[in-house]
Amino acid sequence: MRKLSQERTCTNKIRSEGFMKIGIVNKQLVYYREHAGQDTEGQRASSVEDHWKAIDYAIALRPDDLEWDRYIIAERMREINKLTKEMERVRAKKDHAKVRLVVVHEPPDNAGTGVVAAHRVREANRGEGEIAYYVFPDPNATAIQEGWFRGVPVIGCPPALFQNVVNRWKPSFLEYHHCLTWGDDILKCETTAEKTLYLHDRWMWSEHPHTDGKFRDTRDFIGEIKTFGNSTWTYKEAKEKLGIEVGLFDPFVPLPHGPMVFRKRIGFFGGFSTTKGIHILLQAARKLPDVLFVLFTQPPDGLGEGRQLYGHPNVLVMGVYSRSDLHLLIHLVEVVAVPSTFESHGLVKREIESLGVPVIATRVGGMQGTIRPDSVDALVEAIG
Repeated sequence: MRKLSQERTCTNKIRSEGFMKIGIVNKQLVYYREHAGQDTEGQRASSVEDHWKAIDYAIALRPDDLEWDRYIIAERMREINKLTKEMERVRAKKDHAKVRLVVVHEPPDNAGTGVVAAHRVREANRGEGEIAYYVFPDPNATAIQEGWFRGVPVIGCPPALFQNVVNRWKPSFLEYHHCLTWGDDILKCETTAEKTLYLHDRWMWSEHPHTDGKFRDTRDFIGEIKTFGNSTWTYKEAKEKLGIEVGLFDPFVPLPHGPMVFRKRIGFFGGFSTTKGIHILLQAARKLPDVLFVLFTQPPDGLGEGRQLYGHPNVLVMGVYSRSDLHLLIHLVEVVAVPSTFESHGLVKREIESLGVPVIATRVGGMQGTIRPDSVDALVEAIG
């Protein structure tokens, strides 16, 4: 009764003052309930996994006609859920697994060696016997930084602190994939780990373009490190130039997702706003999975990954465009949609039509289109 009385007093105060102060936490609340020592955790003995199950269940109940933004949020939550589960699984074996440091000269999102090395880290972490980290140099950092990138545990640090990384993580396995921006001396770091060097090109014995054409003699740095070349050419060159025994390895390059086949390409040129009908366009895209929508616009941060919008595999976001490039970009699409809810003139429609490309537009303001505004079904029918 006492508690109920307090709640009524608080409610009456809010009503009389006419406002309520609201605090917004810009992070999923599940992250604040990870530890058993927290009060809410101890009351019900729930776990992070329980919270994600509840979120999964809530998302599964969503109707197919959710608004475009809520649909993106739901799909983004699914992606976060997936990555978080992987992070929790890897963290769970941290205390009992052997550590492998995979050392690369570039961040994991690079399309070169970074892709190969990130795949090796993921594969190593699939098992239970070891935990692997992707280690790269960060010249702008002043300290060692630990984090995650698309399910890959990463360590970034200034090159001068590499030995500190080895001392802290105490690896059982240390493998090098390029040392270009690290410096050759990291090959001589003090450790009891088993060292392996994977040669992805000729940087160790030639005037490499990344070193301003200076010749590098790195034979003294290799010592007893097991060394492998990524092709028969690299293998032969390394044996000849370095005078060491070299093995051969075939790096596994994870391929991108297979290309989807679309029967039509629809373009969109304009701002990412409801005035321009972006909400109508994205709802139409969900109803036309075999049509590719190429959007020359810039959506707000957090709605997608790269050029992909969450939950929209048939939507490609190209970013803002320059009007001088319009005559080139128009060749990427077959039809342009202008689903605006208001236009006083419709400049984009007239520009596109002058280039000889058909336009599907709404009949609003001075645009003189043919389809009804705010109608997803009308746009779907017009696209065909």
